[in-house]
Amino acid sequence: MPPQEGFNKEHDNKDLTPKQETSPEVEDEETKQIRETREVVGDSSIWKKAIEQKGFSAVKELAERIGVPDYSKYYTYQAEANGNLDLNEGLSSRLLDAQTPEEKYKNLIEVLVDELIKLEKPKYTSEDADTPDMIGKRTEWNHRACHLIEGYPRRSSLLTYPETHEAAKKIANEGVKLAVEDEESLNVSRMVLPMMKWNMDRLSMEDIDKPFMLHPDSPFNESYNEKFKDGVGAFLTSKTPREFVEKVVRVVSDHPFLIFGDEESDGLKKFLEILAKCNIEKEVVKDYFSKNFSLGDQPNVSPESLLENIKASETAQEVEPGNFVDVDGTLIINGRINDPLLQRLQELVQKGEKVVIFTGGNPEQATSQLRRLGVPENFFPVVSKSGFRGKILGQLFDDTPAQFQGFKARKEGYIGK
Repeated sequence: MPPQEGFNKEHDNKDLTPKQETSPEVEDEETKQIRETREVVGDSSIWKKAIEQKGFSAVKELAERIGVPDYSKYYTYQAEANGNLDLNEGLSSRLLDAQTPEEKYKNLIEVLVDELIKLEKPKYTSEDADTPDMIGKRTEWNHRACHLIEGYPRRSSLLTYPETHEAAKKIANEGVKLAVEDEESLNVSRMVLPMMKWNMDRLSMEDIDKPFMLHPDSPFNESYNEKFKDGVGAFLTSKTPREFVEKVVRVVSDHPFLIFGDEESDGLKKFLEILAKCNIEKEVVKDYFSKNFSLGDQPNVSPESLLENIKASETAQEVEPGNFVDVDGTLIINGRINDPLLQRLQELVQKGEKVVIFTGGNPEQATSQLRRLGVPENFFPVVSKSGFRGKILGQLFDDTPAQFQGFKARKEGYIGK
């Protein structure tokens, strides 16, 4: 091999003692898969052109080169149609995983989504439908397609980078169309509600009357809402966050967990903040909260008080060790003692652990009620939950999330009858 330009002959006289080599890091399977995908794809514009010219045969070729498995042989019904859906979804997912802020496959992903929409959408038959009402539905397309969106924000998704947002809208629009035509909304929420969450994650409270930044624009939006009247429909037919929240409370009555995520979701807090700014009749809000936010012994919950509780739980620092047990709906269910839970509490006491029974209602009344139901004296007195606001409890037994009550818990459990 000829010397490289700039080679210094004096290098021959230097100490050439071999440096101790460090063993290369072993790639995990995911890292290896991403690297191989990038190597195979190379210039994505070449594959984009190939798919535009050859259609799904080029999709199959790229999927094979990358190593996306072909599952069509495992299907006992409509094998080719289902296998093609699998291939397209698998290939698109690989490309989404391989993207970085600097290296994106926008154009290639867009043509894959176009191909996905053009693919045959297999209908359930009497042989493969789980229930008679699923016969004729094209639910499998929505099931495969939703996987490309629903990962947000935990994993790569069409929502991860702005460059693929249009592709996400195309999928959501097609999903809404199929839902209306087939009168089957299964899996549509897994396409549409991640978009809503994407908007909420970026929402400033000064912008609640501005249009959503990312929103499906299917001509079937209104038809979907008329048929299903769920949280998805409320989002599809709302232009602004305020309008959306008002529809959820007035019309839908879905629990916010179904729309915004669990009690730790920032979207849920923003829902409460927007609701506090909405001009909705008090009786309507009260009715909504009584259905969705019943805190057992705290019946008069408002958006403002619930929001304050969540904020208090987020700033909790002082640790209160022990086991803390709610009364109404937990230790007492339908007027009777929850025997499995009481037995568990007695076991904890025998082990020397602290057990505290507390309530958001009247502690004296709760103590009297538990005495009448035969709870041993060593568990008394019942104390107020207000004394634990802003604290981190050891273990909580409660039918209501800790955050809603103004504290945290290192461990939450519920033992039912």
